[in-house]
Amino acid sequence: MMIIPSEPMVRHEAGEALGAIGDVRAIPILEQYQYDSVPEVAETCQLALQRIRYYAEGGERQGSPAVQTIYDSVGSVHSIIHYYEHDVLSWYFRPSTCLFHR
Repeated sequence: MMIIPSEPMVRHEAGEALGAIGDVRAIPILEQYQYDSVPEVAETCQLALQRIRYYAEGGERQGSPAVQTIYDSVGSVHSIIHYYEHDVLSWYFRPSTCLFHR
């Protein structure tokens, strides 16, 4: 990620991978790129930061019984299975809601 001339897609994927790994040691580098001039890179780093902080503060981890899915993958956002559909739809269509909750 620290190689600025690299393609935006490479920086985007690096930010996504750091968020999926979820190690708090990635926070400084993600903070550095959360306002990148390329929106896809900036938004990915913002999501990764919010994901790491969510789980660091005790949010449910993927793989826990409450978050089991048929897919063996790591999502970039937290699980929303505890919310009603109308709540989720209202968050999704509200621009003021941060990306992590949409």
